[in-house]
Amino acid sequence: MTKDQWRQKLIAARSAMPRREVIKNSRKITLQLLQIIDWSKIAGVSMYGSLEKLHEVDTKLFRAALHTQFPSTKLSVVSANKDAPVPENTSEIIIVPVVGFDASLHRLGMGGGFYDRYLARQPKALKIGLAHSAGKIEGKIDWQPHDIAMHKIITETIIYSR
Repeated sequence: MTKDQWRQKLIAARSAMPRREVIKNSRKITLQLLQIIDWSKIAGVSMYGSLEKLHEVDTKLFRAALHTQFPSTKLSVVSANKDAPVPENTSEIIIVPVVGFDASLHRLGMGGGFYDRYLARQPKALKIGLAHSAGKIEGKIDWQPHDIAMHKIITETIIYSR
């Protein structure tokens, strides 16, 4: 399958996911995300603002926990728009949404290229993707040179690392 075919298939599957399952997955992913990093040592993190209508992993719980438990960590919420300029800020950690991913931790997003451009500008940042486990792609995808692999992808069941 092509990237576009995978994207269509995975978006359809994610859209069919009941909202309660999205919330349940998001809670599990949030707990894992809070546990795998010593947030007290992180000065800045950038992350996406989740869109409920897209059934993305909800980031509101994580943002609230980070603000409450680690108020000195600067949080920037990035809104993807393929026509928007890429933000100039730098962060130690960047957290992005994932539609699909493979064993090499390349992410498949919505297809606009915004996060690939953003991640490319921050080569030193730890790159973390948040995904539902149903987004795991078995097999190989035809990745392009501009596609940036994640360091970690967190699902409700497994933390994938490279």
